[in-house]
Amino acid sequence: MRRLRYAAAMLAAAMIASPIPASAQLGGLMKKAKSAVEKKADNAIGKTDLMPVNAFGAPLTEQSLDAVIRGLTASQAKLDEAKQAQAEADKYNKLMSEAAAGHDKERESYRETSNNVENCQSTFISARRDSLMKTFQSKMLSDPAARAEAVKAASNLSAESNKLLQAGDTVGARTLMSQQAANLMGDPKLDTAAAIKKCGAAPAKPAWLGDEEKYRAQWEAANNKARKIEEEARTAGVSASGMSKENYGLARERIINWLQEKNGGKAVQVFTDEERKAMESRNSDIQKYSKQLRG
Repeated sequence: MRRLRYAAAMLAAAMIASPIPASAQLGGLMKKAKSAVEKKADNAIGKTDLMPVNAFGAPLTEQSLDAVIRGLTASQAKLDEAKQAQAEADKYNKLMSEAAAGHDKERESYRETSNNVENCQSTFISARRDSLMKTFQSKMLSDPAARAEAVKAASNLSAESNKLLQAGDTVGARTLMSQQAANLMGDPKLDTAAAIKKCGAAPAKPAWLGDEEKYRAQWEAANNKARKIEEEARTAGVSASGMSKENYGLARERIINWLQEKNGGKAVQVFTDEERKAMESRNSDIQKYSKQLRG
């Protein structure tokens, strides 16, 4: 009670000594008290927003952090290799565009002529093969001797083909079948020659189109190479770290979250003091791989 009376007396003396009205002084004190309470509440809310220390596996130690940085180094080497492959792909893409530039009308004309000739030849050859097939079937039905000879030839062909297949000569077996088909139905080369005579030959491919197709193939190969190397980057990182894939991934997440906070972003999770100290000591190494970690 003595303390309360003393505090009340001090408060009254302060109000009397001050030229500011007592109500204003009391209001100011209340505002300060409210502000302190709200600040404390805000801090409490902010802390509850953070994920717990074990949200992404175990806290990092100096040893596990070293392992992850080894992994990041190995991954970066692969990513740099992929970047070179992508630069090569970009080069071929540019050459491909340059080869095609200014040839829109020629392309349209070439495609139209090629399609017309191709359709004509295809229709002609199909009709020719159908005619030969009908003639062959008619002969088999009307000529018993020819039918017997064809059956014998087919049997011999099957036996010879099986021998070749058993010997592992698949190419020889296919060649034999093609030869027999030609004997029965006519040589396909003769069909093509007759089709060209009927429809004309396909137009010669323009030099610029040949260049475009060559660069396109090279662009696709380089692009696929870049994608493949990028896919290998994470595997290389896990292997170099000596950690399991799961633990390596979780450790990377911890570093990503710390890096975000370190570079002025919103805090994401709680870290131990030892973990923060370890990452601070390797800050320059971590910052070097910031782009990789954000990717």
